[in-house]
Amino acid sequence: RRAETMATSFEAADLADTLWAFALMGKAPRRLFRPFLQRAEAISSSFAARDIQRTLWAIAAMGRAPGASLLNALELRAGAVLEELDCAGVSQLLWALPTLGRLGNTQEGYKRYRDSEDHGDSGQQILEALESRSMAKVKEFTPNDVSTTLRALALMRAVKPSPKLLQALLDHCLDLTDGFDAQDLA
Repeated sequence: RRAETMATSFEAADLADTLWAFALMGKAPRRLFRPFLQRAEAISSSFAARDIQRTLWAIAAMGRAPGASLLNALELRAGAVLEELDCAGVSQLLWALPTLGRLGNTQEGYKRYRDSEDHGDSGQQILEALESRSMAKVKEFTPNDVSTTLRALALMRAVKPSPKLLQALLDHCLDLTDGFDAQDLA
């Protein structure tokens, strides 16, 4: 009970780092998960880009569903702070969103998502902003960043990624051929 009460006092970075740590351990904080998500929604306007990326990555990695209102709030906030994201943050956020059912991970899902009123225009805006940020940082991507970004784009079956981004990733892959390990290539 005390832990649930404490969750309401977490700041954005503490919340993001705690969820991230649980995800790395392969554990979902059962009694704390809902209070953490409620707190995240309540303070979403204070999230830095790293906090958004870590929170959404952790929720996706745990295989949990956060609910449309939290996703909308964090997508909206991400649009304001996206320039803060480093390469890993961009690729991980690109992976987390379709993994959480956003950005058209299926044709049917994309039609429902596009036509619903739940998200406003935040989904398309965040996708465009993430693609733009990826283009700006692509030459700095590590092999892992490239493979995570390509996996993310593959998850968005119903949304065609920018041909310029795909070409930039391909060109960068050619520059990095010695840097890829088996996991990056999988």
